[in-house]
Amino acid sequence: MEFEFEAGKNESMIGSWHVKYHAPVGGIYKGRLIITEARVLLDQELTELSPYKDRLMRGVLDGNGHLNIPREAIAAVSSAGNLKKKVIVRLNDGQEHVFETGVLAEPKIVDALEGKR
Repeated sequence: MEFEFEAGKNESMIGSWHVKYHAPVGGIYKGRLIITEARVLLDQELTELSPYKDRLMRGVLDGNGHLNIPREAIAAVSSAGNLKKKVIVRLNDGQEHVFETGVLAEPKIVDALEGKR
């Protein structure tokens, strides 16, 4: 299904970046990471998740299979890597969502996730 970003009430996009998303249940997906004041989204449908894996990611997938993480679910943000920069988003339930990005985009993504524009 085609992804169309629609901002919620009192919500605007902070930024968007092309990334490779490493799902905590396996699988790598290329897509556009969108960060707003209220949530973190990925425009790529996670179609290859089995029903078991889909249950493990309950609460972070919208009805169309797109990643949709509420900001209040984020416990910590960190970065790693030298040549392949990765931004790691750890949720309150312990899940780790990894976004592989370019060297120049990584600090901007971390700042956006930490609320620093």
